[in-house]
Amino acid sequence: MEKTILCRTFFCKECYIKDFPVDNQSVVLFQGEHQCYALQKTSNTSGRLCGYTPHIIVLQQVVKEEVLFTYSCGIVGCGFSIRETEKSEKGKKVYDVLLLKVNNSKLSIREWNALVNYRDVYYYIT
Repeated sequence: MEKTILCRTFFCKECYIKDFPVDNQSVVLFQGEHQCYALQKTSNTSGRLCGYTPHIIVLQQVVKEEVLFTYSCGIVGCGFSIRETEKSEKGKKVYDVLLLKVNNSKLSIREWNALVNYRDVYYYIT
């Protein structure tokens, strides 16, 4: 069975303390249409709310009326680290993506469906 993986904006206390995100900061994203992880750099972060960062969210299971899931902050150095490899694909460097920290949470099925369908058009990584 294929896991449901999302990338959505969540609040991160550690990033808030560090005043993240900042320009040119590496972030791990999940591209749903390609079903792959991508490494991007942040830009145009001035005016954004401190501590609100992209997170990788993975559905674990549905129990009765609740959805259990894990989530990790996408900022490199917070929820993930990266390691450059010797490989390249289509002329681009390939990185190993290492998970540093995972949080557990739950939502009602209704709240989960709202999260899945929500697209924050005002928060984007360029």
